[in-house]
Amino acid sequence: MGFCWLRTRNRPRSLREKAEVRQQRHDYLYELRRNRQRPPAERYQEIYVDESLLHHHHGGPYAWFSDHDFVERMSGKGRRGCFMHAMQQTGLLAGTFLALEAKHGKGDYHAQFDGTMFQRWFTGQLLSHIPQRSLIILDRCPLHTGGSDAMVPSQMKKGDLRQWLSERGIVWEEHWLRARLLEEMDKHRDKTPMVALLAEAQGHKVLFLPVHHPE
Repeated sequence: MGFCWLRTRNRPRSLREKAEVRQQRHDYLYELRRNRQRPPAERYQEIYVDESLLHHHHGGPYAWFSDHDFVERMSGKGRRGCFMHAMQQTGLLAGTFLALEAKHGKGDYHAQFDGTMFQRWFTGQLLSHIPQRSLIILDRCPLHTGGSDAMVPSQMKKGDLRQWLSERGIVWEEHWLRARLLEEMDKHRDKTPMVALLAEAQGHKVLFLPVHHPE
């Protein structure tokens, strides 16, 4: 029948979810449920925010045909339109739509937006059009989670890491390698996302989706 008797592989090939991702989902669902169980006067309005793109010559590779039909589509995808928007349970929020044409030749919509652009949209359009006491729900892409210090520790030199620790009175040892300095910096660094600080200043809250959780 074409079968062979062979030794089975002992290497696990199934996808295993990290404990930190399970914790993210647990925290997210807990916060969402806790908010929905508040009295109506204390409840935060849930606002979902996301970005995406659409090609100018967007078309599917397959279509339905009948006799003598001739259906064709453009050979190229054309220009890319990138956009951001916010919505709540009743629908899209007026005044929060942002659209622009992609300027980069490659990459998806994440390559077109950066933290500065997102924060400008966040403060200029989103916060001025959402209801009072809103719970803003975002995914964990880098332009959403950028900290207030705008630092990238992995790109800092060893001397800069030592200086950062010394300026804050944090003791470090001469024999520490760069990886150990990064570990110590990570313990003391304020990693609160800038958008969370901006939202809290106006009475709102920010809640981040777990990784790989496209609600």
